[in-house]
Amino acid sequence: MKRKLFGGMLFILVLASVHQADAKEGFYLGGALLYNSINGDFDGTNGPKTDSGAGIGLVLGYGFTPGLSLEVDWNATGHTAEILSGATPSDAGFGALILALKYNFLSDQPVQPFIRGGIGGYAFVIEDPSGDLKLTGSGFDFGVGADYYAGPHFSIGAGVSRRLIDYKKIEFQGTKANLSPKMSGDATSFDVDFVYHF
Repeated sequence: MKRKLFGGMLFILVLASVHQADAKEGFYLGGALLYNSINGDFDGTNGPKTDSGAGIGLVLGYGFTPGLSLEVDWNATGHTAEILSGATPSDAGFGALILALKYNFLSDQPVQPFIRGGIGGYAFVIEDPSGDLKLTGSGFDFGVGADYYAGPHFSIGAGVSRRLIDYKKIEFQGTKANLSPKMSGDATSFDVDFVYHF
């Protein structure tokens, strides 16, 4: 444990010693660590009671200017969901594919606050021996955070996003149907990303 802590501190010191850089134009690619909290109807009343969960993500973006960029984000997190009250929770997964505009303030500085907003497609899948239950829908994504440029080609970011999701379709054992009324699957997402700028 001490070795891991020391290694993490050493890594941060190395990053801090690298020549700092500001945002740049062009393509970038990165990975993310996420923690999602799912709310809305997923409270055991109108939908399955779902716990929070962690996962991973990928981001591909293009900077039109040092401050303005367009991103495509894919991410997935693992959860457990209790379909019936008191029943044994089942494994579940939440996935998102988001297209968003991102604006970095102070784009000539190493630490840059940002805002982002976009639209997304979302899926929530509950695994069951009799067949997976899949909900799909769409919604909006709004977030804030900050990026730290540790070098000319490398940045670390941290942020929080609110996702306003309506699930409109359900699929079970190969049968698909429209949900009426729609289910709210609003989620709050915390993420840390590591990005390489080409």
